[in-house]
Amino acid sequence: MARHIVPVTAVAVTGRASCRRTFAPRVVEPRMSDDDRTLLTRRRALVGGGFLAVGGATAWTFRPDPVSDSEGWSERARMPTERGEMKGAVLEDRIYVPGGLTGLGDSTARTDVYDPNADEWEEGIPMPEPLNHHAAAALDGTLYVVGGNREFDDPPEDHVFAYDPDADAWTELDPLPEGRWGHELVAYDGRLYVVGGRTTDTHDLLIFDGEDWDRGPPIPTPRDHLAAEVFEDRILAVSGRWDGENDPAVEAYDPEDNEWASIDAEPTARSGTAGAVVDGRFHLGGGEDPSTLTGWTTDAHEVFDGENWRDAPAVPLPLHGPTALTHDDAVYVIGGAWRHGLFSATAWSDRTFVYEP
Repeated sequence: MARHIVPVTAVAVTGRASCRRTFAPRVVEPRMSDDDRTLLTRRRALVGGGFLAVGGATAWTFRPDPVSDSEGWSERARMPTERGEMKGAVLEDRIYVPGGLTGLGDSTARTDVYDPNADEWEEGIPMPEPLNHHAAAALDGTLYVVGGNREFDDPPEDHVFAYDPDADAWTELDPLPEGRWGHELVAYDGRLYVVGGRTTDTHDLLIFDGEDWDRGPPIPTPRDHLAAEVFEDRILAVSGRWDGENDPAVEAYDPEDNEWASIDAEPTARSGTAGAVVDGRFHLGGGEDPSTLTGWTTDAHEVFDGENWRDAPAVPLPLHGPTALTHDDAVYVIGGAWRHGLFSATAWSDRTFVYEP
């Protein structure tokens, strides 16, 4: 199978010793699909009548096949809609995926709900308004969606929406202290934590106790499109980017001490990754470099055991901007895009991949 490879050099650090290695993100040679012969455009991003077009190269015209022989990975029922740049959460043994980008970069309010036991999707109640690059988490039986925006050139929004499964309805709560976009929302010990992202004000950690929002110390390395999860009683913030440049920084927030610390071990630099913790390990899969001319998506999968990052079986499809979560000791990677940056508008995914270590 022919592949298009763009090498990226990263530094992996272990204790005081470091080694430089070359990382080659892989794009699978694709298969023809009539649905994907689309002129690339992105409203709001095209200025003065300029345009970008995709043509000539098969790798940019057709949809790639997923890898079928990546150990530990399997594919489940497809999500009803192709979309990316959204987050989901597990609520009452079901996976909720609200909002995101679809089509030529349009935000959607749609919510799809997946039953892992039946391997079935159904359409849920839509959010109060369309959003992209928002974050989601479940706390005390309620699904929360915070931040994001409707259009790319809008400032980060401060919306807080809450879904009650018993009432099967959304409500809008008091807003965030400031807008956020491309951030993460983490539930831990009865609180919600907004980590990183583009902001209208500070880079403070935002903390919700179920009634009010408070501020914590700012993330030491400002980043959006990062991954954040609870790991060993701390909130780990991993990789991401700022001003379009990927940064492999790993930093940990200790809720008890209310302070951040740097972790002296870094994965391959990428952004828009799938991050999830299962079996006491932090899994980081997929990601992108969004640069229009030299960018890429990757299927790389790395695992952190508290000391080192190690390679793991590749994600079945190079992706960025999916939602990733943990359910029944397995990592779920849903949606996203298999082309990078502006080209994402022709490459939204509806795939549901599961990794069982």
